[in-house]
Amino acid sequence: MIDFYIVFVEPESEDNIGALARVMANFDFKNLILVNPKVNPYGDKVRIVAREKGWEIIKNMKIYNNLDEVIDLFDINYGTTGVSSKIGNEVLRNPLTPREFVNSIYKYDGKVGIFFGRESKGFSNEELNKFDGIITIPASEEYPIMNITHSAAIILYELFVSRNNPIRKVFKLINNQERKYLYKMFKDFVDVLPSQDYRKPFIYRGLRNLIGKALITKREYSLIMGMLRIAKENIENCRKNKNQTL
Repeated sequence: MIDFYIVFVEPESEDNIGALARVMANFDFKNLILVNPKVNPYGDKVRIVAREKGWEIIKNMKIYNNLDEVIDLFDINYGTTGVSSKIGNEVLRNPLTPREFVNSIYKYDGKVGIFFGRESKGFSNEELNKFDGIITIPASEEYPIMNITHSAAIILYELFVSRNNPIRKVFKLINNQERKYLYKMFKDFVDVLPSQDYRKPFIYRGLRNLIGKALITKREYSLIMGMLRIAKENIENCRKNKNQTL
C-alpha cells in the first residue's frame, strides 16, 4: 500500500494553507504536514478558504520545526521546484514532470513525502539536494513559477486519476533505512573511483538522481548493493596490487 504525505515548508500565507487543504480534499488526500509555519495555521482565513472538508484536514495535520526531521519520516521524498536546469545545477535540477512521477510511483509500496517550498523563494539548492527526486511542472519559460496551490492541484490531480489503474503491479519499495544504506554504498563506491576529487560530488548526485527516479524495489536493492560491493572491492584490490608491484 502506498501512502502519500503532503508537506508545506515554512508557509507564509494563511490563504495558501487553507487552499492547499481544500485541494487535498478535492483529490482525496488526507495527510498534511507543515514545517515551521510563519503564520497561524489555524487562523480564521485558513478556515474560511479550506471550507468544511479542508478544515477536517487542517485539524488532523502535523506540525514540525525541522525539515530534516520530516524527510526522515518517509521511505522516499520528492521536492517540487519551478526552476529548470537552465537556471541552476544541471545535475541537481533534473526533475520529473507530474505525469512521469505518477507513471512510476504507483508500481510501488511505501510512505511517500511530496514537499512544497516557501511561497516567496521555494527551496534552495541545498534543500533540494536532500530529496530523492524532484518534480517540476512544465510552464512558460517567461513565467515558470506557479502558486503553491496551483502546483499541488496539478500533481494531486495526476495522482488521483491514476490511483485506480487496474493494470499496475505493486512491488515492495525499499524503506528509508535501506535507501540510506544504498546512498552510503554509492558514496563509498564513488570515493574509490579513479576520478578527480572535484567531480565525485557530481557523480554521486547523478547516481542519487537515478535512484530517486527508478524507485528501487527490495530485489533491485539487493542486486545493486551486491554489484557495488564487488566493484568497490575489485577497485581497491587493483589499487593494492598496483602499489605492491611498484
